[in-house]
Amino acid sequence: MKHFFLILIASVAIMFANTVSAQCVPDTTVGDTVGLYPRFLADGTVGQPYSQVINIVFPQDTAVNAPPFGVLQADFCTFKVDSVPNLPAGLTYACNTPNCEWIIDHTAGVVNRGCITISGTPTAKIADDSLSVHVRSVVGFYTASTNTCTPTTLPPPYDLLTIQIFRTPFFINDSVNSSIDQKFASWFQLRTVAGNDNAEAIFLLQHAGLVSVEVMDLMGHTLTRTANSYQSAGERSVAVPVQGLPAGIYVTRLLVDGQPVAVTKWIRN
Repeated sequence: MKHFFLILIASVAIMFANTVSAQCVPDTTVGDTVGLYPRFLADGTVGQPYSQVINIVFPQDTAVNAPPFGVLQADFCTFKVDSVPNLPAGLTYACNTPNCEWIIDHTAGVVNRGCITISGTPTAKIADDSLSVHVRSVVGFYTASTNTCTPTTLPPPYDLLTIQIFRTPFFINDSVNSSIDQKFASWFQLRTVAGNDNAEAIFLLQHAGLVSVEVMDLMGHTLTRTANSYQSAGERSVAVPVQGLPAGIYVTRLLVDGQPVAVTKWIRN
C-alpha cells in the first residue's frame, strides 16, 4: 500500500487558472515515493519575475484506523486543489490537468504524477513566509473489473482525510540582498518514512533553541515525544518515534524552548 502523506504537501498551487492546463510536464526522475518535489520552493523577490514547477506523486489508496468501525480500507479517486488563499499578489498558478484535478489511475504499476507551475511577478511579501494549500481528495472503492472508483463517505472525524491544508515554505524577499537570517520563520510538517519506525519532522527555525516534537491524538493526549535537542536557526529535521501508533489522524506539535510554535495534522497509513 502506498503511503498517504503529505503529499501532497502535495498539491501546491494556486489561484486563477483552474481551467487552464499548465505547460509543465511531470518529471519522472523525482522517484516513485509519494510526496511533493521540491520540498521547499525557490525564493522570489518583489518586482522580479518568478517561475517554479512543483511535481507531485500521488497515492492510490490508504487505510485509516477508525474505531469502532475498525480499519477502513479506501482508494483515492481524485485529488483537487481547492484554493491557495495566501498566494502573493502578482502570482498565479496553472496545473497540467484541467481544473487542477487529478484522476487516480489504479492500474498495477502505475505511478500517478502531476505538476503545477507558479509564475508571475510578486508585488508583496507573504506575511508568514509560507503558502497554505487547500487540497480536497475523493475517497472510495476501486473495482478492477469495471475500472471505476466509486466515492464513499467517511464518518467524522475521519472525513478529515478528504480535506487537507498543507503549508510549504515560500519566501518573497524585499530585495535580492535580503538576509537569509531574517527570513526564517517557524514552519513545520511531519513526513511518513516508508519502512521505518520513525517519522521525519521538518521545520524552519527563526532562532536557535531546544526543540522537541510531540504526537497527540485528536483528544489532545500526548502519545509520543522526542527528547529536547539543540537546533540552530534554519532548515532542520529530527526523527520522531511512531512505532506502535496505529493508522489514523494525529495532531503534531513543534516546541522550541518548551513553548509550542507550530501545530499540524498528520495522517498515518
